Amino acid sequence: MPNHLIQESSPYLLQHAHQPVDWYPYSEAIFEKAQQEDKPLIISIGYSTCHWCHVMAHECFDDEEAAELMNKHFINVKVDREELPDVDKYYMNGMQILTGHGGWPLNAFVLPNKKLFYAVTYLPKERWKNLLLKIHQLYQNEKNKLIEYADNIHNGIKQFESLPIQQNNDNYSKKTLNDLIQQVNEWKNIFDKEYGGHHYTPKFVMPINYKFFLYFNYFIKDKELQQHLQNSIQHIILGGLFDHVGGGFYRYSTDKYWKIPHFEKMLYDNAQMIELLSLYYLNFPEPEVKWILEKTINSVLRDFLSDENLFYSAWDADSEGEEGKFYVWELDELKSILKNDYELFSDVFNIKNHFGYWEDDKYVLTIHHSVLNSDKTFWINKIEEWTKILCEHREKRVKPSIDTKIITSWNALMIKALCIASSALKNIKYLEIAEKTAQSILQKNYYENQLYRIYHHQKSKIPAYLDDYAFLIDALIQLAKHTCNTYYLDTAENLAEQCIDKFYSNHHNCFYYTSPQHSIQQSIELFDDVIPSSNAQMLFNLYYLSLLNHNQLFKDIAEKTFTATQHLFFQQPTHTASYGILLLNNIFLNELEVVICGKDVYNYLGKIYPQIWYLNTLFTSSQYTSHFIFQNRFHPEKTFIYVCQHSACYEPIENPDHFSISNYLDM
Repeated sequence: MPNHLIQESSPYLLQHAHQPVDWYPYSEAIFEKAQQEDKPLIISIGYSTCHWCHVMAHECFDDEEAAELMNKHFINVKVDREELPDVDKYYMNGMQILTGHGGWPLNAFVLPNKKLFYAVTYLPKERWKNLLLKIHQLYQNEKNKLIEYADNIHNGIKQFESLPIQQNNDNYSKKTLNDLIQQVNEWKNIFDKEYGGHHYTPKFVMPINYKFFLYFNYFIKDKELQQHLQNSIQHIILGGLFDHVGGGFYRYSTDKYWKIPHFEKMLYDNAQMIELLSLYYLNFPEPEVKWILEKTINSVLRDFLSDENLFYSAWDADSEGEEGKFYVWELDELKSILKNDYELFSDVFNIKNHFGYWEDDKYVLTIHHSVLNSDKTFWINKIEEWTKILCEHREKRVKPSIDTKIITSWNALMIKALCIASSALKNIKYLEIAEKTAQSILQKNYYENQLYRIYHHQKSKIPAYLDDYAFLIDALIQLAKHTCNTYYLDTAENLAEQCIDKFYSNHHNCFYYTSPQHSIQQSIELFDDVIPSSNAQMLFNLYYLSLLNHNQLFKDIAEKTFTATQHLFFQQPTHTASYGILLLNNIFLNELEVVICGKDVYNYLGKIYPQIWYLNTLFTSSQYTSHFIFQNRFHPEKTFIYVCQHSACYEPIENPDHFSISNYLDM
């Protein structure tokens, strides 16, 4: 008999729908049930491509004895963290307060009042069963102590979230360019100068950090930083983090060499890598970067794009019960497929020197840097021949499962990435796909003035969170810039107004991640994580949209939020690079605007985009529009570039060859 998850649409929840555990989906009613039956809850949180979630599901939740204990003594709730990130965030913060670490699966033991009193990640079956019995005994015999303990944890969670914005910002508002440079110099102390990235494992790319390095190096020439940036990108794209056969990036590297990955592929990682490599290529036009970038885009369009022009969430790390089985290779297999080319292939892909060895006689493909650099054009073409053959062979294997749910914020990241890639690589096909995806998101997940987070099985559900609003607004702004169609800006303005109404806190001068109707508490998300800070993104959005129609409310909120959050970069730069980019904008691009409009605006944009890739306040229009920023500027027969700064405008430029952004920068 299936349990209560059988009616859900989440692939993760459906993975647990036939287990002997009497699982329920998360809801208000489930806490009422716990209250009535006087039982604690187990809120088990994970996601469909989580390897250790699969392991614990098989060892514990498929086990009849463990299930019997769970059903007898607890109310059992399964949560897809990607559907309900606020629930995950609350209990994850609680676990970090309790233990100093976190991870998934996250198994939270919770009172009927929703407050956490204990949490663990993966446990093998016997330890899990023992824990269930101990907690049951505690609940029966020392409930009052658990209630008091849970209250203390709840208060700790509230303090944990609000502490970063309870600082005195007076000193930080006086920070100068020299302070910013000093902060970056301190950041350099944790650089891995040999292999790139930072001196700790596992190694996540955190693309927003490298985007900050691009900005910083552009404005402040820094040879050491540039060398680290280029070295890091080389190791990231040529190492095992990249799927050299099928394309696309895995989630993170388990070692310092960027060699052995955790094999799941996430949409948000690949979207951010496409954006990063596009911007990187504009600054450092290295052929291997363009090659890996195009291969990544092609893999996402092949493996993630649905028939409705929307992008799926993830590919699992596991297939046939083994992590990485779809992606790794054995020597005899490679010899059989490549035949006479095997010896040469084993040199190029670090097999002969055993660098690519993983475990159990299996290898991960990584490219030997010095071999590639000896003749990049030749080796790129040769590698493409080999990987095409290997890809055809790999297609015969059992593929990992795909999480087919559509997440608004992650699709928005992909829309933005395709816009930027289109301009960087001069490929209009990418822009056309971005438009189709945006139109589909707006059609499926935005109606009756409500934006939704999830679209799956032709149904929308779960009202959007701050990141869904922030990144969709950004995606629409990017579409308007790159298509030169201001239609998207009207929707962006409407969403921004809704976002302020639903999420902005006048008390904290920043945006809550969740709306006031949230069932646990309103959480605040300030830091860059696997996706950048939603609060920082709203700053970019509001600065841009305030200029569009001279919207003073947008400008005031942006300035208040920036004042409340700018100190974060000077305290924890590795997770606040978004704010670092805002600081650079404030120092070097203060009130600089570029407006291009007229009949040939798209071609003008293509010519000057390599000069202005970093400029947030770029406005384009191919037709007459009533928006304030374009007033008295459109000419049906001509195209002009307008540059304004500090509420004053320079002479319009009609010939794009005469445009030089350096004329307007104080560098």
